[in-house]
Amino acid sequence: MVQVSVIIAAYCAGETLPAAVASALAQEGVTVEVIIVDDASPDDTANVADALAVEDARIKVIRQAENGGPGVARNAGFAAATGEWVAVLDADDGMTPDRLARITAFGAEKGADAVYDNLALIRADQGGRDDETYLNPATFGAAAAWDLAFYINHNQARPGQPSLGYLKPVMRRQFLAQHNLRYASSLRNGEDFHLMLDALMAGASLWYMPDPLYRYTTGAASISSTLNLEHAKALIKKNTDFIGENREKLPREVISSMTVRRNRLQDFATAETMLRAMKAKRFGVLAKALFSNPRGLFRFCQQTTQAIAKRL
Repeated sequence: MVQVSVIIAAYCAGETLPAAVASALAQEGVTVEVIIVDDASPDDTANVADALAVEDARIKVIRQAENGGPGVARNAGFAAATGEWVAVLDADDGMTPDRLARITAFGAEKGADAVYDNLALIRADQGGRDDETYLNPATFGAAAAWDLAFYINHNQARPGQPSLGYLKPVMRRQFLAQHNLRYASSLRNGEDFHLMLDALMAGASLWYMPDPLYRYTTGAASISSTLNLEHAKALIKKNTDFIGENREKLPREVISSMTVRRNRLQDFATAETMLRAMKAKRFGVLAKALFSNPRGLFRFCQQTTQAIAKRL
């Protein structure tokens, strides 16, 4: 009987995939299956995945006919999963050997439908240093249940501030199936946030354990806040739709928090549009973007300053 299905969405991940899979197969105290979903990679990712599957019967490989983004790939993994729990693992990340056993035991003890742990930040550009966590233990140092209001309040798209949506959940497969929960196919960024948002709206019990058992690989000083403009627009629409659909259902403060989040994303989109227009010397487009959302000027100045600082 499979206790945990580990879903790995892979796109052009031939080099990092073997290590990610190895960390999933090395889990102690639980039975696992590893479902690799190749998201129509143009490189050798699918061949690498097939070779890994030949070596271990616990590995399944799914090949997507066309690239749909990480959310769509993970949905294919969800459909093939047989475990009691489902864990998401990025193709360039890893887990400590005791992660899934500890999380599922914690989840069973708390009666949780979903569990987050902290991220250990692995500095690929500094020889694999892992002496920092994503969430500050001084603020997130105790196990806790997180409700909808708390979750939204800590996903505010603030530059330089952590967002809980970056955490990697372990979720009960039965809960996902019962409520038909899937990643939004329209999103290629922020899809993890919206999956958990939907789970909480469906009544999920979400718990956090502060141990940094997920190993998140990054080459920068913190998790990147870069957001593709087109992806941002899709995320803004998703946030706007949520507000419109739930304005009369949810407390005013929850809607207010989602509105603030949506506005910050709009500010980013405005600033990015202005930056592109400035580079192309399309000053009419720049002025139109600023006129449509004057709040974006502050974000524009921030991003321009950061770009100049990087060049220097």
